[in-house]
Amino acid sequence: MIIFTAYKQNIKNLIEKYFIDMVDGRPYTVTMKLWYKPKTTGKDSQLNHIWGHATQIGNHVGSSAREVIDQARWDALSKGYSTKKNFKGRVVPVRISEANTMDASYVITQLHEYADFIPLRLVEEE
Repeated sequence: MIIFTAYKQNIKNLIEKYFIDMVDGRPYTVTMKLWYKPKTTGKDSQLNHIWGHATQIGNHVGSSAREVIDQARWDALSKGYSTKKNFKGRVVPVRISEANTMDASYVITQLHEYADFIPLRLVEEE
């Protein structure tokens, strides 16, 4: 599998580079999507924001933070959360560890919606 990041200015050169190794008559799958930076991690990061809110919501409703995050990923699909195919060929949301900055923002928005619905006032900072 070949994965590379390209710009409009250099994509043609990159494709030509790998074109040489392609076999005639064999089909290939090419996927192009807009690139986003990986989600932020560490102190004051998107990942901490997600886990903090998921923990608060989970404690309030009697679920684990992991269960809350997993449900938020599924519900964030309607917002544009990234997907992939699993081993059975079913389209599923990408794991939180594979999320980019946009995916993380969709999950955070979903968690805020959960808190508004419950209702629960989330602590944003400690």
